[in-house]
Amino acid sequence: MMGTRNPNHRPPLVETVIEQEPKIEEPVIEKETEFVLDEAEFRAELINLSKKEQIERLKLFGLTKTEIKELKYEADRVDKLVELSGELK
Repeated sequence: MMGTRNPNHRPPLVETVIEQEPKIEEPVIEKETEFVLDEAEFRAELINLSKKEQIERLKLFGLTKTEIKELKYEADRVDKLVELSGELK
């Protein structure tokens, strides 16, 4: 009977055991916390920016070159940035 195959014959199933790594539960973040600076910290951050960076931020708020030129001193630029960022809140 060599060479004949039984069409209903199936090889026995081999059970394999797969070792699984233990599940590590990740912490659930219910709500993202916002990082909010108070006005004094925000002003300090703006003062630490270079003049060029302050001007770039003013441009992002949509100020024209003429409006930016009117803000000659750093304190004026910082005040305007604080004013504009307050409007976004």
